[in-house]
Amino acid sequence: RMRQKITGLIFYSFASFADYLDFFYSVHRWKKRIPSSKFGEIIKAQGKYSTDLTSRLSEFSPDLIFDPNFKQIADGGSQETVATKYGKDHEHEARRKLETILGVEIKSPKKFIDKDNKYLVTIPDGLIGDDKIVEIKCPFKCSKSSMENLAKDDVNFCLEMSPDGRLRLREDHEYYYQVQGELNISKREVCYFVVWSPTEFHYQVIYRDQHFWDVYMYPGF
Repeated sequence: RMRQKITGLIFYSFASFADYLDFFYSVHRWKKRIPSSKFGEIIKAQGKYSTDLTSRLSEFSPDLIFDPNFKQIADGGSQETVATKYGKDHEHEARRKLETILGVEIKSPKKFIDKDNKYLVTIPDGLIGDDKIVEIKCPFKCSKSSMENLAKDDVNFCLEMSPDGRLRLREDHEYYYQVQGELNISKREVCYFVVWSPTEFHYQVIYRDQHFWDVYMYPGF
């Protein structure tokens, strides 16, 4: 990893993906483990972060970069903090709605640690029975626009329109990597993926994909 002092800031340049991982682990050193919410970010970083992340990091001071809240700061500062708080504030409401629809009790989340790789961990938003998990998203942007409009117009939104006109989770989105990580680490078979907004409620069943984990995810760690 190369470090240069530029007008009081630390500028990071990554010569390889291994260098990026070294940086990522140093940023998350207080956790000592990689949470499933970061799986997509790590895997999709290959060949990309040498330019994208470096340019973003150059805007921040070293103290901010190594702050535990750095991920939020780097992704948009106060706006990201607002979005994160918004999601947490409404997660319980989304969970109750899903319980009503399914007619089941959603148990409190628990931590799962991959039995073969102790540094991979996950905490789903809820558990149903012995083989199902729940993952809930309450995107702040859904308070400003409909899910369908976002799916059609916002390439960064987690949902897309299927050929038959239904909303579904994009399989190239980081949330899909998170869900597959949760399923494969917990060894459960089904995830109820929820997207909540004040006026809309989307949920879908996502099954554990062992092939996706073995071929597209696990090698990336």
